[in-house]
Amino acid sequence: MTIEEIKNILAERGMTQQELATALSISYSSMRQILSGATKLTEQLSKHIEYVLNKRKQQTFIYTVDLPEGTVRSWVPGFDTLSEEEQQKTLRAICHNVLAELAAKGAERLTEQEREALKELAPTPYGQTYEPYA
Repeated sequence: MTIEEIKNILAERGMTQQELATALSISYSSMRQILSGATKLTEQLSKHIEYVLNKRKQQTFIYTVDLPEGTVRSWVPGFDTLSEEEQQKTLRAICHNVLAELAAKGAERLTEQEREALKELAPTPYGQTYEPYA
């Protein structure tokens, strides 16, 4: 996150440098020097600022599987508060990760029908079909 990006977000939100400094537990004068360019903005502080400004979000998904039935239940707190784009990104990332883990654990454990179903569910970022078993 650059100084200009920080300043733009502060302006968009009507947030002051003092408020950001307080949220980061640093002095206002340090914040002022960083945002003026007099003091270098370190990568670590940039990440902290990004976190405080909520530019980066996290979404928690919890799945439980009841055995031997194989019934799956999920708990996804706060999913409704994400934008449509954030929801889609979240779901794509989870699907890709799960597919990669399944492929790593061994395709031999899946039936051909399950393999075909997975291919249909996993479009790649380039519009191609994910084919870990080809």
